[in-house]
Amino acid sequence: MKADMEQNDRILQALILSQYRLKIAEQNKIFCKPVILFKAQKTVAESEANLENFNKLVKELKAEQIQNIKNKANSEIVLMAFKFFEENKISLESLANELKDDFAPENCVSANDDSEA
Repeated sequence: MKADMEQNDRILQALILSQYRLKIAEQNKIFCKPVILFKAQKTVAESEANLENFNKLVKELKAEQIQNIKNKANSEIVLMAFKFFEENKISLESLANELKDDFAPENCVSANDDSEA
């Protein structure tokens, strides 16, 4: 999904949508893992810097940052995700904690990493 947003906001929006898909899958008894693919940068060094930024963003994620994305939301799918979270009584704080767990560095794989996951 393309978005005319700052990089960190695009990352957060992708995380929110990933968690929404995961919850819908769980409701339908479908097992899946959250997956987000970010477009490769021109150099491995840029990609590694982006990964470091991603890990920092996830580690320090707060409900207020998710609220900010909610306030800016104008995409139908993003609005549906937030409506789903509200209807299922998933607070933004709970959502932030779930994202911290699901996207912790030990749960992420980098295409720049030669080791096998």
